[in-house]
Amino acid sequence: MKFLLNDTLAGHRMMRLLLTGLQVFTLVFIALDMWYKSEQIGLSYGSVFSYLFGNEAAFRDAVDLRTLVEMLHADIFFAMMIVMTLGAVYVRVCYTLKYTAYLMHIMMMTAFIAGVSLLAALYLSPLFIWVWLATFWIWHLSVVVMSSEVLWRLNRS
Repeated sequence: MKFLLNDTLAGHRMMRLLLTGLQVFTLVFIALDMWYKSEQIGLSYGSVFSYLFGNEAAFRDAVDLRTLVEMLHADIFFAMMIVMTLGAVYVRVCYTLKYTAYLMHIMMMTAFIAGVSLLAALYLSPLFIWVWLATFWIWHLSVVVMSSEVLWRLNRS
């Protein structure tokens, strides 16, 4: 992708279309990930606690470590791919913005912390559920903001 080495989109109509499609797919993925997590784990402290540790009153078993690790493995892989591709495109398209570095760091750090905080909640303290909830929302919101801004700038020029 020559665009990633040379940040000009002038005369590259196909690259603009490709990057637009990539951002649309990123937004769809993030929306589906939020839906999946709300159905699988839940997006409240009580539902995440019940998912991790079980709930006798609701006849729900605690999550199997193998299941949790498989989910986190996939989450970390997809987060890495989104951070890499969205970051490379965002830096080229929105490089004049002062907060570009802040958004990149927020996206990267919250993706990483969200990936490991469920394990920390399981093995260290249930208080890490709050960390997961906060970083989950910040991570997804930062991707939506960055991807939307790239879409807006691609179609504005």
